[in-house]
Parts: sequence; structure tokens; C-alpha cells
Amino acid sequence: MSPDLHDQARRLDRAERRWLADARDRLQRIRATRLLSRKQER
Repeated sequence: MSPDLHDQARRLDRAERRWLADARDRLQRIRATRLLSRKQER
């Protein structure tokens, strides 16, 4: 594996991890707001 390919793969991996963390954070926020709105309905 050439060094530039390896670097590219590592960069992609980092970007993917950041994207996953962001998506997970967004999902948790959505769930939290849904739970809050459910509590307010009662």
C-alpha cells in the first residue's frame, strides 16, 4: 500500500468517525425532544 493511499484511507476513516458521532448526537437529541414533547402531552 502506497503511503498516500494509506493517508487517504486514514483521512476517510477519521471523517467517517466524525460523521457517525455527529449522526449519533443528532439522533439522541431528536429522541430527547420526542420524550420531552410526550411528557408535555400528559
